[in-house]
Amino acid sequence: MRGRPRDLPFDETPLRGGRVDTRARVAWLLRVSRMASADGGTGADFCRRLSEHGYPVGASVLSRRESGQEETPGAMISAYERALGLPSGHMRGVCEAMWRSLEVGAPRSSAVPMSRLELADELARIDELVDAGGMQGGDWLSLAHVLGQPAGLILPPSVQERWTYRLLTEMVCSVQGAYISRVEALSRMMVEPLTRDTVRAAVRTFIAEPGAQGVIDAVAILGETSDPDVVTELLSMFVQQRGAVRQGAATALLQSIVLGQLSAAQVVQLRTAILTVVRDDPQDGAAPAFMMAQRLSLQMTREVVEILGFNPGDKPAGAHIQSPAALREYVAAAEAVSGIHGDRMLERLLREALSDDFVERQHHALMTLVVSPYRNALAETAIQLVDGSPDPVAREAAGHMLSYLAGEPQVDHLCKLLERPDPQLQLVGLMGLAHSIGVPADVDLHDQLTNLELSSRAVYAAGMSRHPDIRPESGIRIATTQAQAQASWWLQHGSGIREFGVADGLLPRAHSIAS
Repeated sequence: MRGRPRDLPFDETPLRGGRVDTRARVAWLLRVSRMASADGGTGADFCRRLSEHGYPVGASVLSRRESGQEETPGAMISAYERALGLPSGHMRGVCEAMWRSLEVGAPRSSAVPMSRLELADELARIDELVDAGGMQGGDWLSLAHVLGQPAGLILPPSVQERWTYRLLTEMVCSVQGAYISRVEALSRMMVEPLTRDTVRAAVRTFIAEPGAQGVIDAVAILGETSDPDVVTELLSMFVQQRGAVRQGAATALLQSIVLGQLSAAQVVQLRTAILTVVRDDPQDGAAPAFMMAQRLSLQMTREVVEILGFNPGDKPAGAHIQSPAALREYVAAAEAVSGIHGDRMLERLLREALSDDFVERQHHALMTLVVSPYRNALAETAIQLVDGSPDPVAREAAGHMLSYLAGEPQVDHLCKLLERPDPQLQLVGLMGLAHSIGVPADVDLHDQLTNLELSSRAVYAAGMSRHPDIRPESGIRIATTQAQAQASWWLQHGSGIREFGVADGLLPRAHSIAS
């Protein structure tokens, strides 16, 4: 009986509605993760395991939370991670990011108070880990929890600045669960008034560095608050900056639009900023401006389209959430590995993941799939589609999927893509490798690093992989001065951060979720 489709939680909200059901999504992730794991077991057995890992809970409560009838506390998600052998923060970061970014009008509970002794012990533990370079995602989440205490814990400014900058640089170098947990830690610190200015200062310092990577993600962190000063700073960045900083500012402002956090005056300022950018710098600003205009109002969208003379939202049918290209192929692959047919939540997440109609939902859907047991089956499907589908929409979506979902089983195929003459396939290979286990050291990146079109992405992939080809002694002359600065940045800051669990948190493909 366990695992029947009718028993799995489902998000009943409309595909194009103004909100989503985050409770159902969290419940679904917990349920399928438990059922897919050799450490999961039945409800009663798993309750015993949760108790052993510090979270006593009865079978009835477990059932209600896994079915979405009750909200699941963050502490319980952490206990799931320990019981299932997953890295700390692996699932909790994803779930809390959903609550924060997608739950319109539903503020989360404040931090659970800690005693002075608990605070002292936790700060001592974190201090030791930071100095040793051993912080994992869950540790950064714990630091954010400590700094958000109701009593208002205040660290010495130099310590707080150093730790925040370290967290920010780790975030842009992290992948998958390690990335989302660090994003969530920074987001919590951005929400708290006592840590907000430190995060803002770290972002300013970071984006001013020559060759800095992950600038869009760094600036987007500023969107976690509707503080008037921060909104003004983001509007200024959007109007006056270009490239990654402008895109990051638009992403940050989109968060406030989606959650309805902007005041009437701020909406007017944003409308003015959008129209200014579209008129004055459409080549660089059209895409981020249109992204925000779509979510502000139909009238705003029409004004932008009229100024541009074209509609950036005009896309083939297969690019939209109602009927994404190759959806059936992904669903069939998931059913084959799980033994479950008719998992409507999986299909809903895939629709969002395969379309950028709602870019924030696309990101969170992909992150949910990354930490789900379906990841490998979906990545295998994407790798086949990106190299073999006759549909260009399906190939493009598959490439984006692989930048999130690719793992060790896809490495050989991704490396072969680097040998193909098609630059787009090489880009997919670079990004898939960068965000999985990295580019193997024996793979020659000379052609990509010396290619004007590919050099920046090749440097990113090499930097994330600590690949020897970006070191000066390699003798490779990187194609552009921008990419050369990016290579220097990587040599100064290190390489990608990966926190994979046992077998990457997944079971062999032969294991059935329903078994």
